[in-house]
Amino acid sequence: MPSRLAAATLLLAAACVPIQGAGEQELEPIGAFALSAELDSTSCGKETEVSIAPSIELEVSLSRLGRSLVWEVGKSRWVGTLDEDERSFVVRSAYEVDVTLESDDPNDERAGCVVRRIEEIRGKLDEDDRSFAGRIAYRYEAREGSDCGPELSAEPPLVEKLPCDAKYEARGELERRE
Repeated sequence: MPSRLAAATLLLAAACVPIQGAGEQELEPIGAFALSAELDSTSCGKETEVSIAPSIELEVSLSRLGRSLVWEVGKSRWVGTLDEDERSFVVRSAYEVDVTLESDDPNDERAGCVVRRIEEIRGKLDEDDRSFAGRIAYRYEAREGSDCGPELSAEPPLVEKLPCDAKYEARGELERRE
């Protein structure tokens, strides 16, 4: 069970696959923001292995890179898009985690359970870049060809069903210019 709990924790972690190519020299820093997000809705269940947090709080650094927005949390960096207004943005990422439970049956030929987490952050900066408001959405789905039956029927289940979603209302307040 410890490996399953570690995989579930990894699914929930705010880490995604960083996109390369956004060198420091090219960035136009906006600032560091205190992000707070409150859970708006979830279809993943409450008494599950993947615990959907009721709120999220972290520091996010934002920069412009041409028509892109760079979103940084700690040492991780993702590049999203800026709309024509240069205020509205979308940042997307996805990754997969193998959460297959070990079988006691040495002849078990089940495909296993690989869960994909898709994250989408949509927001809009205010006119003077001092705050932003938006939504953070997570979608959990089984990778094509996965058999997640045992993980969904375990006690507690990984989640109540796949696919499932968790959506947050988010707000960021400028802490400092960078």
